[in-house]
Amino acid sequence: MGFHFLLILRYIARQETINVLNTHASIRASDKRYGTEKFYESFAKFIDCFKKSGYKETYLDGEKTSVTLAYDNFFDCSNTEVIWIKKEN
Repeated sequence: MGFHFLLILRYIARQETINVLNTHASIRASDKRYGTEKFYESFAKFIDCFKKSGYKETYLDGEKTSVTLAYDNFFDCSNTEVIWIKKEN
């Protein structure tokens, strides 16, 4: 599911897109929080829609597209579907 580094350099310039990738990566790598299945599904949906759009980063400009909806859903899930791990004393 990952992106190849050269793909990122070539196609991804918009900060909002970079934020999606960073949010996903930071939660995936964290030992203090984890995403639910719904969180990871929302990321996969965003990536799928983004690929199908030809990696067009205009998804936040003008009319809503499937990428726009997937982007909005991903960030909703990043607020509701990420669980902090309680540290045991």
